[in-house]
Amino acid sequence: MPQTPYRQWTLSLPYRVRFRVGADNALLSKVLAAFLRTLFSWQRLRARRAGIKKPLTGAVTLCQRYGSLLQFSPHFHSWLA
Repeated sequence: MPQTPYRQWTLSLPYRVRFRVGADNALLSKVLAAFLRTLFSWQRLRARRAGIKKPLTGAVTLCQRYGSLLQFSPHFHSWLA
C-alpha cells in the first residue's frame, strides 16, 4: 500500500436489518457499494476544495459478521486512502 494517510470508517447496521442483510450476500454487497460510493464522493469533494484537480480514492474493506459477544452483527471496517 502506498505511503499516504489512511482513515478507518466503520458501518454498523440497525438491529432490524442485520439478519436480512447478513443472510443475503447480494444485498450485503449493495450496502457496501453504497457506503463506499458515499465516502468516495465526500473524499473527492474535499480534495477538489483543497485544489487537487483529479483526486483518486481507494479502500480496503473487511466484513465482520459477529460482534465482541458473538452476536450476529454484520458490519464493515474500511480503510480509505
